[in-house]
Amino acid sequence: MVNLKAKIDYLETNSQIKSIRDLYRGISNFKKGYQPRNKIVKDEKGELVTDTHNILARRRRKHFFQLFNIIVHAVNEVR
Repeated sequence: MVNLKAKIDYLETNSQIKSIRDLYRGISNFKKGYQPRNKIVKDEKGELVTDTHNILARRRRKHFFQLFNIIVHAVNEVR
């Protein structure tokens, strides 16, 4: 019951300070209720990965690989 009161107070505060985006987002979340999210991604081989550590490692590897490619292409263009 306390959590419900906090949600209502949050929506009321957003309404009073004219934060329309947060107000409508809060109303939408309130209407939908709690919806758990699946943390599943596919790796390079097409296999499913569910371990949070492996998912983050994959995302870091992909991010830095993309950065590396951007840098290599920029250096090649300068030459």
